[in-house]
Amino acid sequence: MFFSEKNPQLQALHRLENTYTKSDTVIFLVTTRDGDVFTQDTLAAIEELTTAAWQIPHSSRVDSITNFQHSRAEEDALVVADLVHGARQLSDTELKEARRRALAEPLLVNRLVSAQGDITSVVINIILPGHSPDEVTQITDFARGLLQEFRAKYADIDLYLTGTVPFDRAFVEVSNEDLRTLVPVMFAILFAVIWFTLRSIAATLATVIIVLISTSTAMGLAGWWGLQLNPATAVAPTIILTLAVADSIHILVTMCRHFCAGERKRSAIEESLSVNLKPVFLTSLTTVIGFLSMNLSDAPPFRELGNVVAVGVTAAFFYSVLFLPALIAVLPVRINLRAVMEGKAFLECLAEFVIGAPDIITHTVHNVWCLIRMGQNDSVLCLLELINLESGRCDQFAVLDSPTQLAKLPVESLGLCVNVRRQDFHINGFFAA
Repeated sequence: MFFSEKNPQLQALHRLENTYTKSDTVIFLVTTRDGDVFTQDTLAAIEELTTAAWQIPHSSRVDSITNFQHSRAEEDALVVADLVHGARQLSDTELKEARRRALAEPLLVNRLVSAQGDITSVVINIILPGHSPDEVTQITDFARGLLQEFRAKYADIDLYLTGTVPFDRAFVEVSNEDLRTLVPVMFAILFAVIWFTLRSIAATLATVIIVLISTSTAMGLAGWWGLQLNPATAVAPTIILTLAVADSIHILVTMCRHFCAGERKRSAIEESLSVNLKPVFLTSLTTVIGFLSMNLSDAPPFRELGNVVAVGVTAAFFYSVLFLPALIAVLPVRINLRAVMEGKAFLECLAEFVIGAPDIITHTVHNVWCLIRMGQNDSVLCLLELINLESGRCDQFAVLDSPTQLAKLPVESLGLCVNVRRQDFHINGFFAA
């Protein structure tokens, strides 16, 4: 999935598989609560599971500690047989002997059984014909059915399913689950914030419509192109949503500002388009160019992601500058003027603070970044700026090449409360005059 057919490593893998065989796996992991898999019940379950696993579609081989071909000498004869056969009838002595032989076999230890004998696995080799994309789903569903059946039948044994085939299936399932759960939650939170910002139900509804039709346009065209949903393309709706909201908000905020200033709706829309058309176009154009550059990637899923997002962003631009103004023109737009003015007052206070203390903010961001960077790598050299809180200027510098040197900084007046934890140091508030 993640490599093109021209990838040299993938071609080498294909040559190897054509020479020998292509093998995927389904693995049942077996653990017991008493810490020993060499008991009658556990070995009987493994023996039964080994037999049932042959029914998994496209299985070519099943390996477990019970059907391992163990050889032994009996007088002048060489006997090759299953390591465990008829587990229900084995005596304690025979169980101990089976455990001894299994844990002494290099081909089993740390491959099919742990060195302590408390965990074992049943490994099914799968040869996928590659004729249908549903093969992975069929195999995984059958294996999950066996898993549930044996969990119900053997309650004292813990069974888990893994392997390359279930792993491939999990990729798709997790992506679909995110689309069903996380994306709707994200939509709800995002549009709650939009409503709080615009204080207009009609404007919020218009933004929702723009996002939905932009996303559906991109994903619908992807379906017509025959693109399969994969972990990469599954994030496309989130990216398109972000750009569609940005385009809509640019136009709506300007429109609401002119609308609150007493202008008629039509005049406010015209002014908003004249002010925002060029910025929105440039933003969309550069975003499309950036995502189309993903076609240079060797991985097909990322090429598909770039193309889908580029289509979605393009659609969002045209919907925002053509359909959104028309929709707002026909919708009854009502804006809570008092709430808008309160929000404007808060933003004005924030702007005054940022403009009035540029040195403190700049140096604070620099120092926090240095600390974070040093937390990633102890050997990084950090230049911390010690700020004079009265003047708001950087009067001293401290060069640190290890976290422990933070304790040597002079702490005379608290400037910023920073909580940093990393192994050997913990400091709160280190800016000093």
